[in-house]
Amino acid sequence: MKTAQDIHSLRKALRLATVLAAASVGATFAFAQGTTSSTGSSASGTTGTTPSETRSGTLGREGNNTMSGADKLSRGDRHFVEKAAMGGEKEVRLARLASERATDPRVRSFAETLIKDHEQANSELTSLASSKGITLANEDKEDRHYKRLSDKSGTDFDKDYVSHMVKDHEEDVEMFEKESRKAEDAQLAAFASKTLPVLQKHLQMAKDLETSLKR
Repeated sequence: MKTAQDIHSLRKALRLATVLAAASVGATFAFAQGTTSSTGSSASGTTGTTPSETRSGTLGREGNNTMSGADKLSRGDRHFVEKAAMGGEKEVRLARLASERATDPRVRSFAETLIKDHEQANSELTSLASSKGITLANEDKEDRHYKRLSDKSGTDFDKDYVSHMVKDHEEDVEMFEKESRKAEDAQLAAFASKTLPVLQKHLQMAKDLETSLKR
């Protein structure tokens, strides 16, 4: 049979156990809350932006990266590249024909000068076009003037060829002068300025030959 002292000691022990249990539950709850808050803050800190901002930034960078050199060129610059390349190829083909078919040695010499100068200019322009994402079309195998010249010989060939070179180089000089002044692309402007004096020299040579052949 328990004494009054024993009962008192038992009650005291029960109260202590209850207090300790409550304290343990409170600490566990507080720890859980702290962990949840910390995780949320960390996730927020990692993103740093809203989903819409992230998508917008990514799309912007992708858009810049996918823009080709051709897209960056103005319409006028692109037209110049394509027209100058096509014209240069045609003049080389005609000059090769003239170097074989011309009767006058001065015309053959002129044709050989055109081959050398235009092949160099064409090579530079092709490299420029490639660096800007432009694929140039193949030379025009169906050039009507080439076919007409192919059917001629002697002085008739010489006069027709030289007359055509005067007309072609007048157009070339005009086109290259315009590009050297108005090109939006600095590299194309530099190419046009560098090539222009060569074309002007060709034009003068062709005019002199045309005058000489008419005598």
